[in-house]
Amino acid sequence: MTLDELTSKLGIKFPKKFSEIYETGAMEWLEYSFEDFRTVRDRYINDPKSFMMIHGEFEPLMFSEIPERAEELAEWLSWRAEDTGETLREGVKLIPIAQTGGGDLHLLVFDGETEPKVIQYQHDDYDKPVLWGRNFDECLYYALLESLQWSDSPNEDINGAVWQYQLNYLSGEYRAKIEGKTVEELMNDFKALGSELDKVELEIFEVK
Repeated sequence: MTLDELTSKLGIKFPKKFSEIYETGAMEWLEYSFEDFRTVRDRYINDPKSFMMIHGEFEPLMFSEIPERAEELAEWLSWRAEDTGETLREGVKLIPIAQTGGGDLHLLVFDGETEPKVIQYQHDDYDKPVLWGRNFDECLYYALLESLQWSDSPNEDINGAVWQYQLNYLSGEYRAKIEGKTVEELMNDFKALGSELDKVELEIFEVK
């Protein structure tokens, strides 16, 4: 499934940065079905240009999976409404784009603003969703920093081909926040940004 086909099916417009990265060919691996990807897996895993093919809690969803996961999310939201009375605010639309190893979803939040935010939504509780970026670009920056928490050799990672290619997918603003820094500095930046994002009010739900 191509991005154009996915966009048409969902009836939304993906963030500009998402589309720009897609145009580089880095998301080619996401166009496969999950079953077909198994036959070409090694090619993309060994290609440092493959978008977000790194360890961490931001695992991009195959495009063909996204409509199915959107249906699954709708079921989660119905349970939330039944148990807490919270429903999505009018005009808010959530689109899954990635997942964690534990099955939580990363969602684009379309709420009428120019650029959608990105949140992590837990599948097994009704806690406040975790903001991963006030826009998709910031989300990628946060996800790259977060990946260092999972690495056994972060010093090697930040100097390796995979890390360096992923930096190309950031805007100059966020790339400059990473280049030339030590692992310790980057991990401190991750914690500081997490604290900053946690203070942002997310007006996604309402109780009717």
